[in-house]
Amino acid sequence: MPLPTFIVVGELKAGTTSLYHYLKEHPQVFMPGLKEPRFFAFDPNNAEHRKKVPSVFPITSFDDYIKLFEDARGALAIGEASPNYIHNSSSAARIRHYLPLVKIIAIIRNPVDRLISEYTMNVRAGRERRPFRIFFEESVRENSWIIASSFPSKNWQRFLEVFPGEQLKAILFDDFSSDTLNVVQSVYRFIGVDCGFTPEYQSAYNVGGIPSGRMRQVAFRIIKRHRMTLRKMFPEAFAARARRYLRGNMQKIVIDEQDRCMLCDFYHDDIKNLENMLKRDLRHWLCYY
Repeated sequence: MPLPTFIVVGELKAGTTSLYHYLKEHPQVFMPGLKEPRFFAFDPNNAEHRKKVPSVFPITSFDDYIKLFEDARGALAIGEASPNYIHNSSSAARIRHYLPLVKIIAIIRNPVDRLISEYTMNVRAGRERRPFRIFFEESVRENSWIIASSFPSKNWQRFLEVFPGEQLKAILFDDFSSDTLNVVQSVYRFIGVDCGFTPEYQSAYNVGGIPSGRMRQVAFRIIKRHRMTLRKMFPEAFAARARRYLRGNMQKIVIDEQDRCMLCDFYHDDIKNLENMLKRDLRHWLCYY
């Protein structure tokens, strides 16, 4: 039975949807149609997790998980992408238990930008109405999941503790955005397939922002809510047209500079720790450097 040889573990709001599609395009790579199985993040002893089956956790057993890869025979590399793995405290150890030789790929984003992006996503979905500063301050006081899971060095440390370095690849979102083709081809090289292949890397997926106009916002929320059903009913060409429509005139939420510097201070120590882990200068992620 074919099993994954690599997993894209995250982060959320860091381009993993685009990377999934660029990997899926490669003729030597197999990626299942289900983009986010989330099997290694599911805790059967967690009542909240059980309530979210199958909407949040579509795959809950290893038998069902390996069925996702039944058609992968002949592929040089087999993978999946579940960006919540890196934010989940037990996923690294569970992946290591089931797939000890698997390669791990993560796109790591400036936590300041990522938190703003998640806030924007929640506003877009109608789940968040608070001004940004109130959202942030109340989330910190409550130690909400969106805050607790937002420290990239702590998240990546869990994988460093259980996997040997040669099985790990961390990519900065900055590089993925500015030099997409070279970064994607370095991923091809890492997973052992032809790194000369060029995907349709100019197509962006899951673009952030809020659709302009009330009709686009309503359409976006309906499609997101029923995306799994709609995916079965309509061809990919229709989905591509829908994405282009929803991306039209996407508007960014502008965060006050004082609020941004507040976030820089909040994440300062974690960013410095990440610098040491990745051996990269990340001073440009901070307000003062």
